[in-house]
Amino acid sequence: MTWRKACAAGALFACALFLVGRPAQALVPLAGSDATDISATRLGAPERFMLYPSPDGRRWVYAGGPRGKLGARQLFVCDRYGENVTQITHDETLKVPGPWSPDGRRILYIEAQVSESGRSIRQRLVCINADGSGKRVLSPRGVFLYLPVWSPDGRRIIFGSPRGLGMISAEGGQTTRLFGTDDPHRSQRCFPVAWLSAPPAALGSKAAGWGECVLYVTYTEKTELGRRGQFYLLNLDTLERIFLGQAVCLVPQASADCSVIAYFDWAGNLYVANPWRLNPRRVARCNGIMGLAPDGKLLLYGRYGPELRFLRVPDLGGE
Repeated sequence: MTWRKACAAGALFACALFLVGRPAQALVPLAGSDATDISATRLGAPERFMLYPSPDGRRWVYAGGPRGKLGARQLFVCDRYGENVTQITHDETLKVPGPWSPDGRRILYIEAQVSESGRSIRQRLVCINADGSGKRVLSPRGVFLYLPVWSPDGRRIIFGSPRGLGMISAEGGQTTRLFGTDDPHRSQRCFPVAWLSAPPAALGSKAAGWGECVLYVTYTEKTELGRRGQFYLLNLDTLERIFLGQAVCLVPQASADCSVIAYFDWAGNLYVANPWRLNPRRVARCNGIMGLAPDGKLLLYGRYGPELRFLRVPDLGGE
């Protein structure tokens, strides 16, 4: 399966089929790099799409290592520059890493069990402590999931699906649909990007009186560079929403204060933007490996090959 087809199918866990594991190495300075690329590092074969930073920005979680049965990959945690790598999972399943809890103690990920024929995949949402202990299954297997986000207090989780957005307790249990469709012939593919305790001041009176809200993207028509994503801010009390704009993007990731988002398209163009203005700036070419630091000032991204680079994010506030 090619990267383009995997993205088109929305099967984020298909990234486990691409890279062969390599030993983790320390930071490698970049000679003759451009003005924004400041350093490079090599991790143990991080999977395509996402790396996630801890809230303090000192560690990353990623999927990698040699492939096991039916393409299984493991989760690893390393420090900021790719050193002190620790494997935190050891079972035979595909895994897509997700975000750390606000206190930095737990990590969400999506676990996918592939049938022997390779024709069916069953997913579930899992939480694990950052040291690899305390694995807990939060959702029943069989629910098709997209990457989740934590509530600011770490007690609840919102996840995306092909039919809308859902919510679940951080302790597991029944899921609650926020909105979506039950029609099996209709898609309402949604990805949550960030859970905010209050809307940004930049929205002014549009979100006056709002409390907790979620930034999410839903995908509509296809273009040459991927599906066009429409960005919304959803009021969790009333389910009222505000349309923010649109961009061709894949699985965007947000800084801790949601002042910066980063995403890429099918052609490998990597962008950063202020989500409240949607002013995308193309900053690099990317092979689908990406992680945005919590402060929104650094991006860790991959080019074609094992090398990952750090990039300074340009100032987007005044645009």
